[in-house]
Amino acid sequence: MISRRQAKIIEVLEESTNWITYSYLANKIGASAKTIQNEMKSLRKMLPSDWEIVRKRGKGIKLQKPSDMKLDILFQIEKDADIIHTIIDKIMKKNAYTIESLSEELFYTRQLLKEVEIVLDKHQLELKHNPLRIHGTELMKRILLFNLINDVRGEAPLFYTHYYKHMDCILNIKNRLKDMGIKIYPQSLIHALAFMKISIERYKEGHVIETPINKNHIKQQTIYKKITPLFALIEKEFHIKCREEERINLFFAFIYSDFYFLEVVETPEKVLKAIRHTPENYSLLIGFIQLLENNLNVRLLVNDNVVLAMYNLTKRMQLRNLNHLYQKIQGRSYSLKIKNQFQSLYSKLEKICDDWATINSLPPFTMDAISTLTLIIQRYQIENDQYKENIAYVYSETIELKSLAELVLKEHFNEHFTSIPLHKWEYNLHETFDLVLSDIPLNKSNDKFIVIEKIPTKQNIAVIRKKLEQSKRVVNFT
Repeated sequence: MISRRQAKIIEVLEESTNWITYSYLANKIGASAKTIQNEMKSLRKMLPSDWEIVRKRGKGIKLQKPSDMKLDILFQIEKDADIIHTIIDKIMKKNAYTIESLSEELFYTRQLLKEVEIVLDKHQLELKHNPLRIHGTELMKRILLFNLINDVRGEAPLFYTHYYKHMDCILNIKNRLKDMGIKIYPQSLIHALAFMKISIERYKEGHVIETPINKNHIKQQTIYKKITPLFALIEKEFHIKCREEERINLFFAFIYSDFYFLEVVETPEKVLKAIRHTPENYSLLIGFIQLLENNLNVRLLVNDNVVLAMYNLTKRMQLRNLNHLYQKIQGRSYSLKIKNQFQSLYSKLEKICDDWATINSLPPFTMDAISTLTLIIQRYQIENDQYKENIAYVYSETIELKSLAELVLKEHFNEHFTSIPLHKWEYNLHETFDLVLSDIPLNKSNDKFIVIEKIPTKQNIAVIRKKLEQSKRVVNFT
């Protein structure tokens, strides 16, 4: 990948039919002659064999290339997101840059610097000048760095980079959590670990996170006490000993991941028994479920799975309400997808949640909470259908995205989907199924395999329908 400055150099050389000097090129680009010479050294190594930058003493330089070839078909030029990430990363690591010195090094426009300021503002941060520095809390700086890396690399590369690099640690944590009654999938755990890694790197560089006002209250939480031993595993993996404030930061990175911690508080049987026999102790939960029943014309309290899911959701909300700032961590784009996929139901639930929070003087429901609630209700509405087991769905995503994909598929087909996480999928399993769906390529050429979107599109549904019609089994569509 070439930088914008390098692309501009090639563009100027392309447009010129005569020899041009380094000084002319430097003035045209807006950089020093020395910088242009350094860029030339890099460009010569990157150009194809039939392209050449010719240098002639007393005349200057000239580009020689096939007349039918253009810059845009040879290179992938650096994107704005890459440059914004690089600019912010450099400013955070070095406070001696001025606008001029940073532009000399990276070649960016004033407009791009304004975009940097917009990104910072979204994270409650501010760009100071002379020298350039980012002003704001350490927590928001870490969240910003994580979101930028997530934007630039994407979720799939982030998954594979951290999964294989820290596989033993991830599996160890996952198994420990399972023993505690906490259910979490690798993708979600890796997102949390990626944020933890950025936090630890910043801590090693001497950047200390702020002490939360409610520090003692957080430490008294049952789940905090339960997962404290896991901090030692993370510290061992990254060769560091963390302060209490850093451990609380790691705790929230986990709390804002996609997990179910029901059994760490109480077993499901105890929860259901307590709700059924002492409803006065769960008046808020029961009152909210009854409000949903009245507004949606459904019977939810008689369904144990719905009651447990609602109990789990409210417990997670209570924990996340301890610090709202972590809501700015991205990688939960599925909430917006759920909102768009089930617009009518989501809108109804949003109004119900707003009214409930206002009446009971509670913090407002987040998009994440309403999206999870949407899935709970949506799943309830289709839970009584009977399906045949002939389709496998191999997923690499988080619990919510996986659940959403299942719901979309089940709405279109009268089938049972056996969901299998990517890390447990083996190729020979395909013989058990008529069709194998996955949200990433499985690198096998087989008619049974279909790659679908994270949330299946109409085009995906049409392809699946056609494949099933070609299947030997008789499939009845809803």
